[in-house]
Formats: sequence, C-alpha cells, structure tokens
Amino acid sequence: MSWCESMCECGETVSYGFYGSEHEDELSEINITVLCGQCVRERDGITLMSDNGIKMYADFKNLVLENGLKPSINFSDVPENLQEILSITCDFFDKENEESYIKAAFSLLMTMPKTAIRWHV
Repeated sequence: MSWCESMCECGETVSYGFYGSEHEDELSEINITVLCGQCVRERDGITLMSDNGIKMYADFKNLVLENGLKPSINFSDVPENLQEILSITCDFFDKENEESYIKAAFSLLMTMPKTAIRWHV
C-alpha cells in the first residue's frame, strides 16, 4: 500500500492509501478524487450530532462513570439481535479505554428506543 497526502477542494489536507497493481507501467493513469470528512458530510447531507445529542451523550457518559456500563442499560428494551453485541461491549469495558466503549454503546443505543438507557439507576 502506498500512502499519500492531497488537498481537498476546501484546502484541508487528507491522507489516504491505495494499492497498486502488477499491471501498472509508465503509461498507467490513476485518477483520485480526495474529499475531507466535512466535504463528504456536506455532499451527502450528513449532519453532526446535534446539541441535544451531545448533551445526551454527556449525560450517558456521566451515568456510566457513576454506575458502570452494564447497569446503565435496560437490556429488556434492547432488540434481541443487538443484545449480544451490546453485552460483549459491556464485558470488555475497562477504565483504560472507557471513552471508546461508552461511545460504542451510545452509538448502538441511539438506534433503539430511548428506554434502552436506564436514566435512573
């Protein structure tokens, strides 16, 4: 894999990797369009987390730090097909990487009924 940096149309520098081919020679042409994350979000109409979502995440994080990850989740309101992945996320939760696990659990929980979070433990 070769790593390169190019400029997005907005001026941001973007690093990317690509694989070459044994069929390349001096006449090969490679055309790469580079867009930063912000430009992709604008193009695709993807919004960042709203102020309300940011507050909900902060509240959830505080809840988890006070009570633990597993006790903060109401598994009876988690869809059956997602219970195992959420349970595994809880099992691997540790203080060293707590932010990553909290974000992972929160991302999953935001696809579920709001009652999947035990706001009052």
